[in-house]
Amino acid sequence: CLPNTRVDLLQGIYDWADGKDGQDKRCIFWLSGLAETGKLIISRTVARRCSKQKRLRASFFFLRGGGDMSYAGKLFTSLPVQLADAVLSLQAHSCDALRERSDIANLSLLDQWRELVIRPLKLVKSNNVCPCVARRTPSRDEFIVLES
Repeated sequence: CLPNTRVDLLQGIYDWADGKDGQDKRCIFWLSGLAETGKLIISRTVARRCSKQKRLRASFFFLRGGGDMSYAGKLFTSLPVQLADAVLSLQAHSCDALRERSDIANLSLLDQWRELVIRPLKLVKSNNVCPCVARRTPSRDEFIVLES
């Protein structure tokens, strides 16, 4: 976002991400609105801030008419790779998922999500890896911002 724009909205998202909104169990922030109202820019601004704080593990932004960026299938291949790069303990579990399911590209997107993202995250022993999925801590060091 441009400096000094969307200040209240961004602060609300940052407060949510930092657990300052009193809702520790909500791990998904759903950002919605009409087309062309700035949701993508807001999401990228939040991701940029989290990246600077070394809190971003993975990100993916859909872009209508953006080639691969408009295809949901890319989400399910991009996020697992980014997560495995950011969280070394995920690499073995991600590789296991691919070895065990050589047909993973033919599965539904939901099954790909379960096999490539959810299952490896649940198998990680670390307390600080995506508590939103693993439910290991109330901390929000990792979170998801959904833009629709």
